Amino acid sequence: MKKLKAFIAIIICAALLPTLPALRSGAYGGDYYINGRAERAAALGVTEEQFDELVGLLRGSVALCKDKIDISSYNIAKSNANALLLRDIIMESPEAFHVAGLRYSSNSVRIINFIVSYNIDADGYREKLAECEAAAERLISGIDPSMPDALKVLLVHDRLVTHCYYSNDYSEATGRYEPDDYTAYGALVRGKAICQGYCLALTYLLNRVGIESYACNSVELVHAWNIVFVDGEKYHVDPTWDDPLFDVPGKAGHWNLLVSSDGIYNSYPRNHDAFDYDVSPVSTRFDGFFWENSQAQFCLLNGCVYYIDNAARTLCLYDFESDSSETVVDLSNAYWPAGPNYSYYVDCFSRLGCDGQYLYYSTSEGVYRYDPLREVSEPFFLPDMSEHSYFGVYGFTVEDGVITCLASSTPAMDYDTPKEYYTFTYEVAPAQLKGDIDGDGEITVGDALKALRVAAKLLQPTSALLALGDTDGDGEITVGDALKILRVAAKLAPSL
Repeated sequence: MKKLKAFIAIIICAALLPTLPALRSGAYGGDYYINGRAERAAALGVTEEQFDELVGLLRGSVALCKDKIDISSYNIAKSNANALLLRDIIMESPEAFHVAGLRYSSNSVRIINFIVSYNIDADGYREKLAECEAAAERLISGIDPSMPDALKVLLVHDRLVTHCYYSNDYSEATGRYEPDDYTAYGALVRGKAICQGYCLALTYLLNRVGIESYACNSVELVHAWNIVFVDGEKYHVDPTWDDPLFDVPGKAGHWNLLVSSDGIYNSYPRNHDAFDYDVSPVSTRFDGFFWENSQAQFCLLNGCVYYIDNAARTLCLYDFESDSSETVVDLSNAYWPAGPNYSYYVDCFSRLGCDGQYLYYSTSEGVYRYDPLREVSEPFFLPDMSEHSYFGVYGFTVEDGVITCLASSTPAMDYDTPKEYYTFTYEVAPAQLKGDIDGDGEITVGDALKALRVAAKLLQPTSALLALGDTDGDGEITVGDALKILRVAAKLAPSL
């Protein structure tokens, strides 16, 4: 008797969800990936316009927690390859963290329906999605859509890497991590994930700032990362391998940021030396770029980008337009004790953070605060480490008025290494106002006069002063800017 309908399990239960969300055709006999809109449309036998509709239907239905998705109108041939590709289209969505299982129904030649099961109900999903959105908004705060693509990717990469740590919640009994560790929810909300969670979270964040990203994976490496588009070119970005396996607060590597396929194959400190992943990124524009010398997050403060050059032992201000750096703090005297007889480690382990008003950087002694307006550094939190021999600060974070330092006697830390965490709470100053170029917390006639002195070439502005005094965004402080500031000071305008 002719078999009219068959059910084939694609994902039987949540136990299979750790399977990477990017399709590897080699899994069923091929030796290449199916990535990209045109390639995927062709594989499914639909036009690119139909493919866009299909993606919207699948992901939209899952977002509404529908348990059956009718795709019969697309006339997609029944095959394991097509079923896997459709599965991947769903699971590559960062918002699909509530999907527990997928299977499809078919007649003898066509796929008719996708049947979806979920691990939470619709109300629970909406609550978790709202948590993701709130976490994402915090992580992309201050990143303007008009910024250069590469700068947006850099800032999002660093914020994710310093926000999330690689999960150590692996169960030998089940051979699995915790369910959320595989999801964007785990990385964004819980701050803990494995490579799949990092990958999905990066896509989620980049999409929110206008950058296209998709998953790339290697079965040989048992690993997932991202391919992103910058100025129309593809690049590899691997946030997981830029994050230390033992989480060091504030540490962010940049060896796997916007690199070519050749670059990521030979990346330091761990090569992506396999032959089963997408190698379509060929641009070498950022291979060996200056940020590879930094092992701390880049910080955006008042429109200016700051970073630690750990190789040169400097805190720098970076100008993306001119691709140039300016040293603002010399860290050449910052050394970390390695043992008795005044022995020190060769490398620099400074990290960087900001709170919207000031920059904070670390040395072996503790955390210093840098005021970009006054161009002054001062000790801010120097923990008492006297009870430990040869301890130095190797990482720190600053968030919501709390500084947390990690101190140890070695930079090569693991979970068993002797270490201490020190915290310090302080009152966060209000965010600086546009036009408040003297940094006193209000816009006054004095700010207008200072802007006028800059416009008249009587005062050379710092980068921070320029960012606050350039009210129209034309890259300079003019008489027009000074007049706008004066109108606010005189209460003739509400704000800038």
